[in-house]
Amino acid sequence: VKTIFDFDDIFTGPVNGFEGAVDYYTRASSKQFISGIQVPTLIINAIDDPFLVPDPSPKEVRENECVTMLDPLYGGHVGFSQGIGKPSWAEPTSYTFSEAHSDYSS
Repeated sequence: VKTIFDFDDIFTGPVNGFEGAVDYYTRASSKQFISGIQVPTLIINAIDDPFLVPDPSPKEVRENECVTMLDPLYGGHVGFSQGIGKPSWAEPTSYTFSEAHSDYSS
């Protein structure tokens, strides 16, 4: 195994009931559901995420006015760390987005 694809093709996919990496990536991807989103939704996908294809503005996002996408250059795979002991910027960003699109006020 020399790549993540190889690992997913040999292990991750089959262990989770998929035929291999391509089947796993296709059927497990949330991308197939984006066009059906009907409530304000924030997607954060770092360009340097080693597990996801860097596509800062997929067609499904551009065509759905309910979806907002942030695509920072850095953040890795669910990282967005600002340093040891400091909170990730993703949490307050998500909270602010949710608050702005909520009917609930505290």
